[in-house]
Amino acid sequence: MDETINNPINPMYLYSKQVKGEKVKSDLLNRQVDKERVSTAITSLKEIGKQRSLEEFELRDNCKEWVYEILGDCSKSKEAEYLLNDFTDSMMTRMREKGKFAFAVVSEGSLLLCHSSIGEQIITPAWEGVNRMFDKDNVEHFVLFQKKKEITTVAYYEHSPSEFFTRWLGMPEREAFFYLGGKNRIYVDIDGIDCALELSEDEVEEKLLKRTSPFKVEKNQLIFSKPIEKLRVNQIRRGKKRYKSIEDFLQDYLARKYELSYYQKTYRKIAGSLDPMLQKHIDDFDRLVTVSSNGEQVKVRKRNPNFEILFAGKSASSATIEMRESYFDRLFTNFLNETRTRVFHAGMEMYPQSYGPFKIGSLEIFNKIESNTIITNLLEFSQKINILDDTLKRALYYSIFLLLSKINEKKPISYFFTKFANELGEGIHKSGIVLHNETGVIEFKSRDYLIGKDEDVSKRISEDVKSKISYHPFKIYFFGINDKTKKMDHLTSSRLSSDRVDSLEKKIAKELGNKMRVTLLKLPLDTGDECLLIMLVVEDNTI
Repeated sequence: MDETINNPINPMYLYSKQVKGEKVKSDLLNRQVDKERVSTAITSLKEIGKQRSLEEFELRDNCKEWVYEILGDCSKSKEAEYLLNDFTDSMMTRMREKGKFAFAVVSEGSLLLCHSSIGEQIITPAWEGVNRMFDKDNVEHFVLFQKKKEITTVAYYEHSPSEFFTRWLGMPEREAFFYLGGKNRIYVDIDGIDCALELSEDEVEEKLLKRTSPFKVEKNQLIFSKPIEKLRVNQIRRGKKRYKSIEDFLQDYLARKYELSYYQKTYRKIAGSLDPMLQKHIDDFDRLVTVSSNGEQVKVRKRNPNFEILFAGKSASSATIEMRESYFDRLFTNFLNETRTRVFHAGMEMYPQSYGPFKIGSLEIFNKIESNTIITNLLEFSQKINILDDTLKRALYYSIFLLLSKINEKKPISYFFTKFANELGEGIHKSGIVLHNETGVIEFKSRDYLIGKDEDVSKRISEDVKSKISYHPFKIYFFGINDKTKKMDHLTSSRLSSDRVDSLEKKIAKELGNKMRVTLLKLPLDTGDECLLIMLVVEDNTI
């Protein structure tokens, strides 16, 4: 702590301003307790900085003169204001963003200049919030000048090395070079993108001056010896944050762009706690609520106009956050009416930039969704073909959502997919008549096709597939629909247990060989012990 602070007769002068503003506000501290609080904060700040003699810097003459005058007489308020304004006026545009503040603290033999990301909201006459203002996480730059006897020292620090700081301090050129990373930067344009080539001193020799250099320097241009098709990404940084890959960086960028980070952080906090086990949580269209004997209480308000933000699904504690039925009905109706709906589940990552959102009809899911070849072919088929028959369309989407719920069963969005599949399944009736056979991709088989031992049934089905797959490498079979009449010829659900369906799937796959992908799905009907069986087959030429 500054020894002069202990003397009650030595005042402390405080100055503050918005970086973009012109008005400087001043305060005076006389109480010993207030001065000690500020002095302690400055001492903590000093510990994170580098210290040098002022004579080692080439501070501009007017700034150096103000510093010496202030250190000689701490009441020099005009000089303190001039110096603070010069400090902020020299900052780059990004540093001058709204909400950032600059401070000067002057006491006998001591002068602090500080640039902080917070200020006005916690500034009080006695500066009770000084610890927050001068906290390392909030301080972007500081310079502390201190004079003891005839020696003036400088302690300095900045969040990220900048040219502004080296210029304002007057740091010697070679020292500034290494302070800024020890790299020579050559700024170039690559297809409209400004890029910087960073070269060390040795690399300048190797890459630019030697005859074996990969570059030829001509007319202020760098000419490559051969065309460049790819640029390897070695490092990505945003401020202090580093990213392992460009995919991680783009995920974070999109979350910020669409204002989704808040909901992701909130979900992690809720799902990682015991709250979903202790209280019922319900996901509604504009809020997440908890339910108790006293009624409902808002846990999170949804204010994102771009997305339907979902919280529903199984949490880390295995408790399920439910979705309010009226909210689900709204989303499901939008889907049936082909109204574009953008969905983001707060408990999952953003979609991979190289793929874009996952689209199912008019539903766009902005999360990273697991898929497979069967689902991809189903989606492509449903998008390319205008399916007129409602029963057929529902059955296809049922297959898509059911497969998605299974393959994403460890993700919270599986709950959402399952609800969609169940709702689609309930809308299919045994009395329905299928009117269209879409482009030869779809095959209808009556219930009689499944009569017999599983070995005979699997052989019968595989032979039919082999005779037709060469014409269409993707086939959809509906068992329980008469091919001639197109009427429902429903199957008995109790005779198609999950074990039997799995067994049939494996036997058919074995008959077809490893170049075919086979999936069997049971579609329960809303008429009791009745169902359809759907088989999806795709020829996989990658094997």
